[in-house]
Order: sequence, then structure tokens, then C-alpha cells
Amino acid sequence: MPNAAQQKDFLDAILAAIKGAIGTQSSATHKIADTHIKLAKHALQRVMVEAGSVIVAPLQETITTPTNASYDIGYGCTIAIKQNGDQEIDANMDRILYWRQVLVDLFQARRLTGFSAAHLLLVEPRAVFDPGAWSANQDASLLVVRALVRRKNR
Repeated sequence: MPNAAQQKDFLDAILAAIKGAIGTQSSATHKIADTHIKLAKHALQRVMVEAGSVIVAPLQETITTPTNASYDIGYGCTIAIKQNGDQEIDANMDRILYWRQVLVDLFQARRLTGFSAAHLLLVEPRAVFDPGAWSANQDASLLVVRALVRRKNR
């Protein structure tokens, strides 16, 4: 049964897609447990696990300039690929870059299974390695995924 809010349906579908990608596109050294893929209110919340985690958080929606017939709402989420860091220059680099690549391939210019309201997904790159997270002894790589949903003017 769908949620009352389309944006929550979108977030649930993003979580399911990421969890589905783990089994098919990752080697043992790049695995992140399903239980470490979570929904949070903020992407850089301290929900860290040493082995790695993926945090999905809602982002402010965008609204396109309406025509007489319709407009698009862009429901967005920030995806943070995180793990504890040791402040070494190259530690965890391969693992985080691999997951970033998997997520871009999974979502860019695609439709989202489980969220039929969207006609297109777009990936908006953010910090490859967030400097604020690094200062807090964490490694975090950020992406934004936005689902475009067509609305009719009334």
C-alpha cells in the first residue's frame, strides 16, 4: 500500500533499489549489509558503522515553471556512502568510489521500480569526499537522486 506522501514512496523505492544492487553488483570486499542501508532525516547523521553504510535522506523538492497543462515536481534525496575513516589520504577510496559508480549507473536517466509516478530519475553529483566528514574522522561521498513527477495544472 502506498504512503500518503509521494516523497516517502520515492525514498522507500530508492532504499529497495540500493539493497537490490548489493547482491548483484558487489564483490565480498565491497559489500554493505542490507541492515546498514537506512533512511534518515539528514544524510550526514552519525549513523556510522565501521564496515560501511548508505544513508538516504529527503531533500527539498524542486518545481519547474508550469505551463498551462502541467509542471514537474522533482522529489530529491541525498545518498551518503559512509564509513569510519582513519584520516589517511587514500584509505577506503576504492570502496567508496566503487559504490558511487554503482549508484550513478543504477539511477542516472532511468525509471525507478516501485515508484511509477516518476517519469525520469536524474543524478546530481555532490562531494566525492566530503571535507567536513573527513575532519570528523569519517569518509562520506554524496550524491543527489531526483525523481521527476509530472503534475497537471487544474
